[in-house]
Amino acid sequence: MAFKPPAPAPKGLWRRTPPAIFPPILGLLGLGLGWRRGAGQFDLPQALPDLLLGAVTLLFLFAAVAFVAKILRRPAVLLEDLRILPGRAGLA
Repeated sequence: MAFKPPAPAPKGLWRRTPPAIFPPILGLLGLGLGWRRGAGQFDLPQALPDLLLGAVTLLFLFAAVAFVAKILRRPAVLLEDLRILPGRAGLA
């Protein structure tokens, strides 16, 4: 009994965006929010946490647009992404 490997995803812009890209981005967002609250408690400047939150927000928006573009190109890819084991999702 031979195992047939899955067909690779077609190459192109935003066609291989893994859903596992969102947990690290949300973790950075949580870090920025915690740093912002801590800076207020310890009288530290607010500019650096706000800069981090702005950059992470832009990164999240870029990842969301890339993922939505991937789904709009091939709607069946959503079911394919659900079949992938979490440890093989591209970033884990």
